[in-house]
This record gives sequence, C-alpha cells and structure tokens, in this order.
Amino acid sequence: MVALGPPGSGKSTLARLLSERAHVPWISTGDQLRQEIARATPLGRAAEPLVSAGLLVPDELVAELVHGRLVRLGPDEGYVLDGYPRTRTQAEELWSWARARGVEPSAVLELDVAESVLFGRVRERAGRERRSDDDPATFAERMDVYRDETVPVVDFFRDRGVLRPIDGRGSIEEVLARAEFALGQGERADAGS
Repeated sequence: MVALGPPGSGKSTLARLLSERAHVPWISTGDQLRQEIARATPLGRAAEPLVSAGLLVPDELVAELVHGRLVRLGPDEGYVLDGYPRTRTQAEELWSWARARGVEPSAVLELDVAESVLFGRVRERAGRERRSDDDPATFAERMDVYRDETVPVVDFFRDRGVLRPIDGRGSIEEVLARAEFALGQGERADAGS
C-alpha cells in the first residue's frame, strides 16, 4: 500500500497505524531521510539543504532508499510506503520495478484535507516536533511542490485502478476507520461521526 497526501495531511500517522494493524513494514522515506541527515551520511548531506528548503530529494536517491528496503521483504510480505512516490517519474519507476518482482501496490490511499486545515496542523506540529520543514514559508513551498509534482502521481494510480481517496478530516480514529473501510477491512466512518 502507498499513502499519499499533502504536507500535514496525516499520511505518516495513518501509514504507521495501518502497518501496525496489518503487521507489515512501514517504509517512511521522510524518516529514512531525516536519519540519513542526522547521521551525516553522503546521502544525508546531499538531501539536507533540499529538505530544509521544502524541496524534493532527487528521484534516484529516494528510489535507492525505497528499493533497498523493498528488496529485503519476503515474496508474500506486504508493506506500507509513506512519502514515496512523490513524482510521476517515481511512480512510474516504482510500478515497473515492483511489478517485475510481484510487489506492486494493491492500494494507494490519498488523503484529502483542506489547505487551511493543513496549515494549522503543520503549525501545531512545528511547535511540538521542531521540524525545519514545518515553518510557514517552507510549508507554502512544500504545498507548491505537492501541487506541481505529486498531484500527477494521484492520476497515475487512479489510471491503474488502485487509488482510494480518503477524507482526511476528523480524528485519527475516524480517518483510520475510513482508510480501513476503503481497504475492505472495516466499517464505514463518515466525517463528523
């Protein structure tokens, strides 16, 4: 499964919870990149200025992180990807690479949240977690990048019949219930219920 959504939509929280419930690996490219930056690895040093500015890390570097993790999975082991793919090129490459190995995503959850809600969530998270990519100017840049680079990924997965749009408003429990319903694993949960 792949979790997609704009910055602050809750995709990482949702991806982590779904992976825990399904007992499959949660593969978060954001977390992996932050670890590479903290360890000052060559990849981390190359990625740090881009991440701090709210820009995307080059496709080949992120693909290297993801493929390195996916190749360690068993043939029938599932996964939840978080933060990848973020560009149409990454989506095409992932689909081709994973399909050749029989591990292409069977579902892509797209979280839909109004931009005003996203801004409030990111501002709150910036106060809690002190992430450099959550200041208002960087958030605005990240939203521009999302609209320009990641929205075409949604169309790519819609064309392959695996896209599952999810209303990302409400509590974590409500969004999780909607996601499980979309995946055929739970009962319907409407916004505001």
